[in-house]
Amino acid sequence: LDFTNGTGHGLRAIGSIPLEQSNGRLVTAGGSETSFLATQRDLAIPSDEIGDIVIRARVDRGNFLRLGWIGARRTERDAFLRYKLDVRVNADNAFHTYVVNGRNVLQRGLRTGEPIAQLLLLPSDDPDARVEIEFVRLLSRAARFALAPNGVDYEQLGGEQRHVLYMRPDQTLEYTLATPPDEPRLDLGTGIL
Repeated sequence: LDFTNGTGHGLRAIGSIPLEQSNGRLVTAGGSETSFLATQRDLAIPSDEIGDIVIRARVDRGNFLRLGWIGARRTERDAFLRYKLDVRVNADNAFHTYVVNGRNVLQRGLRTGEPIAQLLLLPSDDPDARVEIEFVRLLSRAARFALAPNGVDYEQLGGEQRHVLYMRPDQTLEYTLATPPDEPRLDLGTGIL
């Protein structure tokens, strides 16, 4: 959902929350469990392929924004009561980029392999807040690895945060190492994303 192109924003207001597009931003207010934003159409996004959720917004009041999601058999009301994530915001009226690891979070409330049918957004928990949103992006698990042909990062595997060295399949990486004289040992695993 990118609001800079001026061709529509892809969201609709549920309840009495205001909604307008101005200067490449979506301008709205805080809401409640009965006043929030929802995607206009079904999305059919495979939840197991989402890596990060990135939101760029300016908020002048409140403590958090809430992101909700539903599968094909849920209702909008189900999402905010059960399937939600509260993201702490800096309510200093300056733009900030919020990055959420969606790999594990978005699995709640969905059956295995069930796609996300709709996203819901409560821009602020303070109904009197003024909120401007530049974009909401769902990035694939591989998106962060596409920025460079190889590098170092972290990956969550089996509930454990692991340091990873990544590269494209057609590459060979070579390192010179100084090994300790007493029983050197190298533990590693491999994986393909």
